Amino acid sequence: MVKTKKTIAQERPNKLLLVGLIVCMGLFLVNFVSALQFDNVKNQKDITFDGKHVQGNQLLEKYKPIEIKNAFGFGKTEFEGYISQHDETCGIDCSSTIEVKLGEDGVLIDDIIFKTLQEDESWIEQDVRSYQFYANGEKYNIGEEVKAGIYTIRLEAEKRPSRTVDWIIKTNGEWLNNWAVWNGTNDLIISSNQELCGNQIGYDNIIINNSATVTVCTGGDITFMAYGNFTLDSSSTIYGKGKGVETTGNGANGGTSGTTCAGGYGGASHNSSGGNGGGSSGTSDGSCGGGGSGATYDTTDNLSSALSGSQGGGGGKGGAYLIIKAGTIRH
Repeated sequence: MVKTKKTIAQERPNKLLLVGLIVCMGLFLVNFVSALQFDNVKNQKDITFDGKHVQGNQLLEKYKPIEIKNAFGFGKTEFEGYISQHDETCGIDCSSTIEVKLGEDGVLIDDIIFKTLQEDESWIEQDVRSYQFYANGEKYNIGEEVKAGIYTIRLEAEKRPSRTVDWIIKTNGEWLNNWAVWNGTNDLIISSNQELCGNQIGYDNIIINNSATVTVCTGGDITFMAYGNFTLDSSSTIYGKGKGVETTGNGANGGTSGTTCAGGYGGASHNSSGGNGGGSSGTSDGSCGGGGSGATYDTTDNLSSALSGSQGGGGGKGGAYLIIKAGTIRH
């Protein structure tokens, strides 16, 4: 029996063929796994996962419940959700609440974008001022993994009052387009604590409510102007800061003895007596008096101005100016 030996040249094609098969199989597996992760199917539902019927429910009829199934996993349900609360129209502060059932451990929210409606009815992607997700009352950051189960997700955001904004979230590989929109308004509604300065003008109405505190920024002034009503809820407050003074409302003391004459600052105030003036400068000849207190602002109708902040004594600086112009001022 005669044995023959394969040469290196004869073995080389077989090895190349084997390597090629391995590469092809690897590419196939990568594509297959990718399809399992991303090729999901999104459907609208007539009943929510917790038994609420769409028919007869005004909110659900407008914003249909959504279900996402894994098409390559024999139709396994990955995500079920519906909107349980939504600000149809909002000024600065907007929010929406989504009830979600997650089929298995994973990410609740993969991503979010915001789009703003233009005058020609087109939409452009544009950020809002700020936003934050909450899951079952706790802050939730995009991309965080959670256990399978039921979650209440709340999206809170601040935007320009006049803008109509579509918020679009991505979950389980699917963008939930055309789900819900925050319609803009030409009313300025402030329902949370904020620091403002500059002009807040050109609105139909201005409303400060929900126990919100508006603070005039340090060293700045603020003007509110509304063609209709300016409404300050009885539980809400506007505070002015003496320019350059850290303590809200009250003036700073003057300089110590022998220093340059400097009276205290007058603090601005809302609908009551102004902040206290600072103490005297303490110079030996008594030529520097204490700071004057801030003037109260009037509630004047018919688009007249309301002014706050008086000059401090002895050359001191006045408090922040607060000007309100409106058809009717309510407080």
